Amino acid sequence: MDISGGNISGVVAAGRILSGGSGVTNSAVRISNNPAFNNASIHGGCYSGSGNPDAFTGNALVLDHFIQSSGTLAYVGGFEYYEFRIASDYGASNPVLKTDAIEGGTASKPAKVTKLAIDAGGSLLARGPKLTLLEAATATGTFDYSEMEVSQGGVIDYDYDIDYSNGTLALTIAGVKGTAEKPLNEGLLGGMAIVLMGADLVARPGLDNAACEAAKLRDQGSGFWLAPFALISGGSSRLKTGSHIDVTGFSGIVGLSLARELSQGLLTAGLFFEFGNGAYDTCNDFPNAINIGGGGDTDYMGGGVLARLNFNPGSTGFFHADLSARFGRINNDFSSPNLGGACGPLCYETSSPYAGFHVGLGYSLFLGDKGELDFYAKYLYPSQGADNARLSNGPEIGDKKSDLLFF
Repeated sequence: MDISGGNISGVVAAGRILSGGSGVTNSAVRISNNPAFNNASIHGGCYSGSGNPDAFTGNALVLDHFIQSSGTLAYVGGFEYYEFRIASDYGASNPVLKTDAIEGGTASKPAKVTKLAIDAGGSLLARGPKLTLLEAATATGTFDYSEMEVSQGGVIDYDYDIDYSNGTLALTIAGVKGTAEKPLNEGLLGGMAIVLMGADLVARPGLDNAACEAAKLRDQGSGFWLAPFALISGGSSRLKTGSHIDVTGFSGIVGLSLARELSQGLLTAGLFFEFGNGAYDTCNDFPNAINIGGGGDTDYMGGGVLARLNFNPGSTGFFHADLSARFGRINNDFSSPNLGGACGPLCYETSSPYAGFHVGLGYSLFLGDKGELDFYAKYLYPSQGADNARLSNGPEIGDKKSDLLFF
């Protein structure tokens, strides 16, 4: 049930139980904006007749930017959960909910104040001033606020002190407890991990394939050999960030390689088009706090150049050196069900340029009829450009740039 305006009087309930009914449970009443209450009573469930049906379990009252500027509430009850959502500039002098009477739960099943969600924007909440969430002339039953979460913009979490007495529930900010910056940034790293899979494809099998295709034409004569090459690779990996990111996806390259016999050896150079797509899951384990998971989808498209020089062989093998440079654009979306609150998962989308390069050096050892044994070392550097990422609940998290370094 949504109440967002008008003049409200009498009994308002998410459900009414007639005689013989089993109960009203797991229902919700959301009050927003500025409705005028005229001695009204708000119930999660109410009933008439005999018996004792359940009109409490799972029922929720959500005060979503509710401004109680006029009228009176006579009674509030029948709710197991209470959630408050307020603007970042909400004045501390006025209670969010004011009523003549409020009824909680029992000692074994108390009414729980679960969340205070403050809009993004403005500055961090200051220590000290009390914010009154609830003010009732008469309060009965039991309330539990020990597990209440206080957050701003779905990103900043606050420590707080609670004062509850004589029907008044007031909160005082004690300090910032933590932020979701690390889980949000790991969404960007999840996209970078797919780009890294593409970098590995170019730096190892892509270069080998380009050189092999060009080398196949070497026996046809001397001078230049132009050969097409293509390769697709898929797989999964885990990127450790203190926590971890699990990535599954595929990458592909298509290009043309040009080989030239030099006095130092065989030089292969090429141009390529690259693409990739994948999905990732992030997991953050924080001590004395909830674990924050997330995930998303990402894709990229770009191009680049590559080169490899196989030096003239000796009696046991030959040295080789290689490099590549690549650039393109990566699209990424991320969401976390543990962030964002009752409005749904916190999410964002980004589209930003990426670039990278690699250099490598190796030695191929001849094994006679068995082929070659290749030893190599490669330095990979992918980088993702900055982009303004707007969160689904409003705020921007600013320019985000990611760099990774692998050997």
